[in-house]
Amino acid sequence: GGGGSTPTNPTPPPNTGGPVTNGCSAIGQTAGFGAAIVNGAECPSGNSPVVLLNMRTRDGFPSGACTGTIITPRVILTAAHCLDGEVGIVRVWLGSGAEIVAESFEWHTGYTPNNTTHLDVGIVRMSEDLPRTPVPLLLSRDARVGESAIVAGWGRDLNSVGATLRAGTTTISAVAQ
Repeated sequence: GGGGSTPTNPTPPPNTGGPVTNGCSAIGQTAGFGAAIVNGAECPSGNSPVVLLNMRTRDGFPSGACTGTIITPRVILTAAHCLDGEVGIVRVWLGSGAEIVAESFEWHTGYTPNNTTHLDVGIVRMSEDLPRTPVPLLLSRDARVGESAIVAGWGRDLNSVGATLRAGTTTISAVAQ
């Protein structure tokens, strides 16, 4: 069995209408310099619940990388398209130290590979608790147009060098089923 968490209603960050550097603080970090992401800032990975997922084929060959968010002590939320195809192994990197091999992974039963517009959601399960505070999911209501949302992820910089954690905010412009 995995760990669990009690869903809460997160308080949305203020919508300031301009570049925001509090995206890092929303994921438990302090903003750094070099904001190459639109409305975002480079964040230290320290205690972040936003992790880097390194996918491998069953033979151990690299097959991509994606961002994931720890939502319970043993479950990471990510996109289904990150887990389809030739993926046989998922390794989790917390921003330092060794990668941790996931116990299992799966995507939403309604997801169709190569269709990232419908039910593109997957989970990665770990055999042990991860040393990070999970981010609660908003389950009590739908997001609302005009609310702010935190966007965070691991990506390469403008020179395609290194994996860097960046975060920022965006305003929700539409909500649909």
